[in-house]
Amino acid sequence: MANFNTHFSCAAVQSGVIVSGLLALGHVEPGEALLGFALGTAGGLAPDLDAERSTPVSIAFSVLAVLLAFMAVFAVADRLSIVESVLLWLILYAVVRVGFAHLFAAITVHRGMYHSVPAALLAGVLVANVLHGVFGQTAFISCLYGLIVSLAYVQHLLLDELVSVNLTGRRIKRSLGTALKFYDARNGFASVLTWLLLAVAMAIAPDPMPLLALFTEQDLLGAFGDRLLPDGVWFNGLVNRGP
Repeated sequence: MANFNTHFSCAAVQSGVIVSGLLALGHVEPGEALLGFALGTAGGLAPDLDAERSTPVSIAFSVLAVLLAFMAVFAVADRLSIVESVLLWLILYAVVRVGFAHLFAAITVHRGMYHSVPAALLAGVLVANVLHGVFGQTAFISCLYGLIVSLAYVQHLLLDELVSVNLTGRRIKRSLGTALKFYDARNGFASVLTWLLLAVAMAIAPDPMPLLALFTEQDLLGAFGDRLLPDGVWFNGLVNRGP
């Protein structure tokens, strides 16, 4: 299994590259890009939340608690007093960091269905549903963030599988196949439940067509090519900001 630092770094780099490209193409605003980066990084750490209590897992739940608490408070801050906003933040942080963390640890088994492809898809769809239904984000942004989370989640699973193969020693560890899977033969109930939850989540998910339209734009590759390399002097935009 890849360690915490590897998962964190790879998820941060992958999410950063994606949102930086979207920001350069004008499809997201700076604030939206920052949130997408944070969610993607969290998505890359999410599969290990079912591990036994450890410092990396505690850090991951703390980051998740802070992120969700701030998102909720920002969504309703204009309707609350300062004291109410602070109390709401503290309550939500405690619920996620303490309550949800202990509940999650009690009902999950490490390397079970939580380490699987359908779980990665479910995580992304749930993020999209919460952003759209609770925080009022557009269908485009909600689905985009969900996709970023799922991609980071799958990246985590791929890294775990890669370290299961020791090419130097020419051997395969017993953990091979326990991360990037579609079904857990050890727990049929959890497998079926995961797929059922995914089906329900997808049934109520926001319309993905605005996001799909981005990938079907005829000028998308052209726009990407135009912005891929600098036009002239490198980093000229940092020195000469124009009129």
